[in-house]
Amino acid sequence: MGRARMVHFVHPHALNLAAFDADYAALLADADIILPDGVGLRIAAKMLGVALEHNVNGTDLLPLLCARATASARPLILIGGAEGVASACADALVRSHPGLRVPFTSHGFLDAAGIARVEEAVRAHAPCVVLVGMGSPLQERWAWEHLASIPRITVLTVGGLFDFFSGRIPRSPLVWRELGLEWLWRLRQEPTRLGRRYLLGNPLFLTLAAKQRLFGPNAADRTANDGPSPDDPTP
Repeated sequence: MGRARMVHFVHPHALNLAAFDADYAALLADADIILPDGVGLRIAAKMLGVALEHNVNGTDLLPLLCARATASARPLILIGGAEGVASACADALVRSHPGLRVPFTSHGFLDAAGIARVEEAVRAHAPCVVLVGMGSPLQERWAWEHLASIPRITVLTVGGLFDFFSGRIPRSPLVWRELGLEWLWRLRQEPTRLGRRYLLGNPLFLTLAAKQRLFGPNAADRTANDGPSPDDPTP
């Protein structure tokens, strides 16, 4: 493959954005792997008659990825978050996975010079796995623009994953996760940032899924012309 392998987690918020943004939808469609993240996707899949048994999220996947990277001597590179978050996450991962290599980390607020440094570091450490945590849709757009052309790397877009593993934000208790209520735990922690995304975005997502159930898979193509986007005041 002459470019990076691109792996994206998608959750209701990302798919809401894609329903109203054809360019963003195209990026997701071009990914090598799409992983479903969130109980909302299980509900929507059931509405559409699709078998989707498991919720795959970066927080559960990362320990498995670290174990595999350690065994194969494949380095990880972390890009994203506020100043110091990615490096704190790297320290935590190395402590819990002796032998893991994380040779480069960077915050996500990058100017042109910072982007050039990141690109140089990724090329220098290829083959490697690059985790980009900037939130959707920025992280997917950024990864395709700056990393997709680099061969022999795998890029995963991971949202707020570094915040959890750095200890900046505690993850929900297991019982909340098993009940499919991790979103509610996160809403309690960051109501200002996540209130709109969950309280308005989740019903919008299920409405779009119901529309697809009624009118077929092409219903999503008409959505941008039929209603407000997730960023409008009244979705």
